[in-house]
Amino acid sequence: MFSFKFSDKFSFFLVLISSLIFRVTNINLIEFKGDEATNLFLASRPIFGHAFPPGGTVSSVGILNPPIFNYILFPLTIFSLDPKILSLLIGIVNSITIAFFFLILKHYYSKTIALISTLLLAFSPWSIIYSRKIWPQDFILLLVVLIFFSLHKILIDKNSKYWLVLTACLLFLIQLHQSGLFLAPLIFLFLLLQKAKINFKFIIIGLAIGLLPFLPYISYEFSTNCPDCSTLIAAREKTGRSTLSFFRPFQIMNQGDFRFLLFDDINDFAKKFPLAYELRKVFYVEYILLPIGLLLFWLKNKKMRGLVYITVLLPVLYFAAGVVPHMHYSIILTPFLFLFVSFPLSYFISSQNKTIKIASIAIFLILVLNSIIFNSSFFQFLKDKKGLRGDYGPIFSVTENKSKDLLKGYEKDPYYNEMLLTSYLPRDQFYGNTPLGKIIYPRKETQRNLPLLEKRLAVVPVDSRVVNELISYYSFDKPTKITIQELEKKSERLKGYKTVLEEINKIYLEEGVK
Repeated sequence: MFSFKFSDKFSFFLVLISSLIFRVTNINLIEFKGDEATNLFLASRPIFGHAFPPGGTVSSVGILNPPIFNYILFPLTIFSLDPKILSLLIGIVNSITIAFFFLILKHYYSKTIALISTLLLAFSPWSIIYSRKIWPQDFILLLVVLIFFSLHKILIDKNSKYWLVLTACLLFLIQLHQSGLFLAPLIFLFLLLQKAKINFKFIIIGLAIGLLPFLPYISYEFSTNCPDCSTLIAAREKTGRSTLSFFRPFQIMNQGDFRFLLFDDINDFAKKFPLAYELRKVFYVEYILLPIGLLLFWLKNKKMRGLVYITVLLPVLYFAAGVVPHMHYSIILTPFLFLFVSFPLSYFISSQNKTIKIASIAIFLILVLNSIIFNSSFFQFLKDKKGLRGDYGPIFSVTENKSKDLLKGYEKDPYYNEMLLTSYLPRDQFYGNTPLGKIIYPRKETQRNLPLLEKRLAVVPVDSRVVNELISYYSFDKPTKITIQELEKKSERLKGYKTVLEEINKIYLEEGVK
């Protein structure tokens, strides 16, 4: 499929090793909060003898996500349930994806373009952040690169079999993250305008494969009168159209909006690593290179001009739909963005003018070096601070130590691993009236098992599996004073009920304030 000379092998492994450097090191510093813990918990259910849940995590608008990430993550949990090992494996998958992207670009464009694009992507700070977490968005790059490859096979190689790969990957992407809903119509519009030869046979097979992981979700929604349908209709995630939607593609290539992760720690970071902080201004070069690259690509690649239209129109669709401009909504564009940035650099590097050639090489190397300096500083800062006050939160080793201290003395318990995993969970996501609470802890089932649960709690009062299930049970309805009194009596008898009482009392007091 791809030619592979010795120099190509060297370049391939250079890209692969460069991608691995910051994705598989400092694993104890990984971001591991509520979403990551919930994803691991849901994916590992079969390992502990439970059925696969029919849904994934809950979106920001309160809708249960499809379970596709559970299925993607499950094979990795067979190797290990340790979040560090899983993050390591996810980092390796993303690194291999970037190396594969190099091969695609070398084949269809040039080796110079391939090297520039993938090395910038390999060291890009945001790309690293979104490639080593137990999070659905960390698999977006893999699917987008496969979609990118399929488009080239269909339009340039005229290989209609890749309609299967394209269709299946787009459906997987839609289930993985909502950004896929915006990308898919743009892809098909692009193919329609290019008058690509349609192969209905492979499209139908792709549809069947792509919809397969969606079937349990559909079955659950129909069997429960589609609770998420009404939530979707009532959802108001919009905060109004934000012009930030147009800036995110520029920012995600470098350090844009990194304050979101650092928050008040940004001042400490600037003092401790002044060089890394000041060098961020160098990245503004990419703001200039991107529009130039879009134009050059449009002029030189008539068959693939749709990639330019997709990159420009996706933020427009986000803006028009009023999508909250979260940074991770732009992950989907990163392969396109770095491809376009590479075009002017490649063009100037191939110039006969030595000054222009040397200046272009220098700009590229400075951009790469700048990313390396920032990433090294960022991880050292995380190590020193043990976490951040921004969205990144505490590092995993801190979270892990707290949970292990809680379960100290129960290491030989047969349920220890499941207890440890459950202790990471955010309890409010599993309240009895939430989508996850309903599918993981069905109320009638908990009611039947109450005597067994309380018996277990008497033996292991810190069993987070039992505590979480009881919290879900007592939070199904709005807690009343009678509920609190009942839990107070039970907590006098069973020490483990104190945590349940504290959580339900918190809900009771919050409802009182409302």
